[in-house]
Amino acid sequence: MFVLTGMLSLVQLAQAQAPGTLAPSPAARPVPMTTMPPPSIANSPGAPAAMPPVSPPMPLSHPATLSGEGAPLTGGFGADGTDFELDMEVLVWWTRTTPIPALFTGSAPQDLGILGRPSTVVTLGDEFISFNGRAGGRFTNRTFIDEGWGVYSSIFWLQNGSHYSNLINNPVLAVPITDPSSGEPTSIRLAIPGASVGTAQLEMGQRLWGADVGVVCRVDDSFEWKVDFLGGFRFLQLHETLKMRTTSTLGTTGLFSGVVTPSGSYYTMLDDFNTRNSFYGGNLGTRILAEVLPNIVVVTTAQVGLGVTNAITGIDGASSLAVPDQPTVFAQGGNYAQRSNIGRYPDSRFAVVPQIGVTVGYQMGEHLRLSIGYDLLYWSSVQRPGDQIDRVVNPNYPPIQNDGSSTGPTRPVPILGYTDFWAQGLSASLSISF
Repeated sequence: MFVLTGMLSLVQLAQAQAPGTLAPSPAARPVPMTTMPPPSIANSPGAPAAMPPVSPPMPLSHPATLSGEGAPLTGGFGADGTDFELDMEVLVWWTRTTPIPALFTGSAPQDLGILGRPSTVVTLGDEFISFNGRAGGRFTNRTFIDEGWGVYSSIFWLQNGSHYSNLINNPVLAVPITDPSSGEPTSIRLAIPGASVGTAQLEMGQRLWGADVGVVCRVDDSFEWKVDFLGGFRFLQLHETLKMRTTSTLGTTGLFSGVVTPSGSYYTMLDDFNTRNSFYGGNLGTRILAEVLPNIVVVTTAQVGLGVTNAITGIDGASSLAVPDQPTVFAQGGNYAQRSNIGRYPDSRFAVVPQIGVTVGYQMGEHLRLSIGYDLLYWSSVQRPGDQIDRVVNPNYPPIQNDGSSTGPTRPVPILGYTDFWAQGLSASLSISF
């Protein structure tokens, strides 16, 4: 009986696993699939065990997931199915300090603030002005539009930088200049004990931003490495200003553009030097993304721009005379900005703009990555306002202390000097990909 029951069970098992329907044997009538052995037989020690259900095959996972290396790498154009990536960054950058010449001096009364005399010291200038670290932002978009090819765009900016300085009687306050006729140092006196009291203010500003756009070619697309070549167009702009405002209140009579002024007259002199540098050029670079540890992604970017710096230097100056109970009188020219150099001066020069950057990030699943990084940007040719000040000034040009004569050499003149510039700093970013 047990042998017969076992044979029937084997036949049922064969019918269940066969791909088609088996023809019944003439010698044996098939047992219906719904026929169950009696409980006493099914629970007998000699009964065959029931077969476990067969599960469908499991789909293959990403190799990184199977190997326990964390989330799949998603840090490039089209990486692992990624078609779009957006980097949103907060920047804290520092820029190269701004040089300024000796702008104001102080001394004992007998030395009149003239450079080279025993008691004369520079009270403002002959130094480098720092705008300190400034916050900013950067957005970078990468879109994979075809196998091995994509497009990118990026824009960054820094908060406007500013610097202020104020001076008062020391007891002498003067503007140091050099007389072009004699080559000897002299000065424009703002404050002299018993003759006048004066003040001086310096205000400087800086604005930096840029953008680039281009295409990318993916040359390596393994699980651990993504290597892209970049090519496109780059734009940068650096705008800086240097403004001086000086005042002098007379305690005795004085001169203003050949006019004798009474005691109590109030002079105001304004000088404005500003430079705007715009870089236009082609941009080439490479971007390498590597998963160095599980979920730890390092991205390095190196690029260089070759093009031209279009620089514009603007120089302006004016003076005013306020006399009690009389209308204010205005005249062209301040201290270092005179009719001989006032104007707008465009110029251009070849420039190179390399930039490197590195970030270290933590991959949070397939779509998010948090990173910190460092960038260094260099610009080979820019004009800066402090370099455009010509301290060789014809003493007959400034309206203050002027007897009305305008003879002598035509100085100051526009200098249009160039130097280099850099910006560097840290970043914190959130990358979103899908």
